[in-house]
Amino acid sequence: MHRLGSKATETASPYTMEELNSRITASLDDIEAGRTKNNEEVEKLLLEEFEWLR
Repeated sequence: MHRLGSKATETASPYTMEELNSRITASLDDIEAGRTKNNEEVEKLLLEEFEWLR
Protein backbone atom coordinates (compact mmCIF):
# COMPACT_ATOMS: atom_id res chain seq x y z
CA MET A 1 0.00 0.00 0.00
CA HIS A 2 1.33 3.46 -0.87
CA ARG A 3 0.57 6.78 0.76
CA LEU A 4 -0.18 9.82 -1.36
CA GLY A 5 -0.92 12.79 0.86
CA SER A 6 -3.72 11.65 3.13
CA LYS A 7 -5.02 8.95 0.77
CA ALA A 8 -3.94 5.32 0.83
CA THR A 9 -3.71 3.61 -2.54
CA GLU A 10 -3.07 -0.01 -3.40
CA THR A 11 -1.34 -1.17 -6.53
CA ALA A 12 -3.03 -4.19 -8.07
CA SER A 13 -1.62 -6.23 -10.89
CA PRO A 14 -3.90 -7.11 -13.82
CA TYR A 15 -5.29 -10.61 -14.22
CA THR A 16 -3.58 -12.93 -16.68
CA MET A 17 -5.64 -14.53 -19.44
CA GLU A 18 -5.38 -17.86 -17.62
CA GLU A 19 -6.78 -16.30 -14.44
CA LEU A 20 -9.61 -14.64 -16.35
CA ASN A 21 -10.48 -17.85 -18.18
CA SER A 22 -10.43 -19.75 -14.87
CA ARG A 23 -12.82 -17.25 -13.26
CA ILE A 24 -15.16 -17.39 -16.25
CA THR A 25 -15.16 -21.20 -16.22
CA ALA A 26 -15.88 -21.26 -12.48
CA SER A 27 -18.77 -18.81 -12.96
CA LEU A 28 -20.25 -20.84 -15.80
CA ASP A 29 -19.96 -24.01 -13.69
CA ASP A 30 -21.82 -22.24 -10.85
CA ILE A 31 -24.59 -21.19 -13.24
CA GLU A 32 -24.96 -24.69 -14.69
CA ALA A 33 -25.01 -26.26 -11.21
CA GLY A 34 -27.73 -23.86 -10.04
CA ARG A 35 -25.54 -22.17 -7.42
CA THR A 36 -26.52 -18.70 -8.63
CA LYS A 37 -29.70 -16.64 -8.60
CA ASN A 38 -31.00 -14.33 -11.28
CA ASN A 39 -32.16 -10.78 -10.65
CA GLU A 40 -35.81 -11.75 -10.26
CA GLU A 41 -34.99 -14.42 -7.67
CA VAL A 42 -32.82 -12.06 -5.65
CA GLU A 43 -35.46 -9.32 -5.75
CA LYS A 44 -38.13 -11.77 -4.55
CA LEU A 45 -35.93 -12.94 -1.67
CA LEU A 46 -35.11 -9.37 -0.65
CA LEU A 47 -38.76 -8.31 -0.68
CA GLU A 48 -39.69 -11.34 1.44
CA GLU A 49 -36.89 -10.63 3.92
CA PHE A 50 -37.23 -6.84 4.04
CA GLU A 51 -40.87 -5.86 3.60
CA TRP A 52 -39.98 -2.18 4.03
CA LEU A 53 -38.36 -2.31 0.55
CA ARG A 54 -41.80 -2.46 -1.08
